Amino acid sequence: MPLSTDSVLLGSWVPIESDHNILEVGLGCGVVSLMMAQRNPLAVIDAIEIDQESYDQGLENICNSPWPHRINAIHIDFQSFVKQCPKNYDHIVCNPPFFQQDLHSPYTRRTLAKHAFSLSFSDLIEGSAAILPEKGKLSVIIPYAGKDNFIRESLKHQLFLIRSTHVRSTTHMPFIRSLLTFAREPQQITEDTLTLYHLNPHEPTDAYIRLTRPFYLKIPGWSAASSE
Repeated sequence: MPLSTDSVLLGSWVPIESDHNILEVGLGCGVVSLMMAQRNPLAVIDAIEIDQESYDQGLENICNSPWPHRINAIHIDFQSFVKQCPKNYDHIVCNPPFFQQDLHSPYTRRTLAKHAFSLSFSDLIEGSAAILPEKGKLSVIIPYAGKDNFIRESLKHQLFLIRSTHVRSTTHMPFIRSLLTFAREPQQITEDTLTLYHLNPHEPTDAYIRLTRPFYLKIPGWSAASSE
């Protein structure tokens, strides 16, 4: 599976600094779990994956990382995992499948990763609510157009939005993604926006650089002097 901007955004943004036990739903190539392990040296992460090839690739990347002892890859679907969940998690993190109305890709792994017939938003929300403790949180990145439905569905399961960042490619483009965090108890919502690039798509904004530069050896168009 290729490295996606969605995964990089989620791994950089998700508020896991004080969490000890984290569950990632959908390991993929492993990048989100690896980023969380880099950000939080006390975190222990279980990462589940339904697709065998993606699981194998993610496991290989974990084993070749500095944190193989803190990331546990599990080959299982989310629904089955919820039924036998071994512990409570401080935070569930997911870049869930979407494009529910789009044509299916002829490539099976991309189809599984991007279509909700393997894990619907409702399944993700209901399953997360079933295993999250009183202080637990759920964080996702989803299409901006689907955020209102996701928020309404979460409310049905007593998961309350506490943080959101709406993402667009450039200032003159519409929002395309929403990063959302939910908690068991209502709180004041922290809301902001993020623009990824200037008009030139090869020039990331200062905000995007600040968010992601701990994870890149080099960002195209970025120099250290420009963002100090």
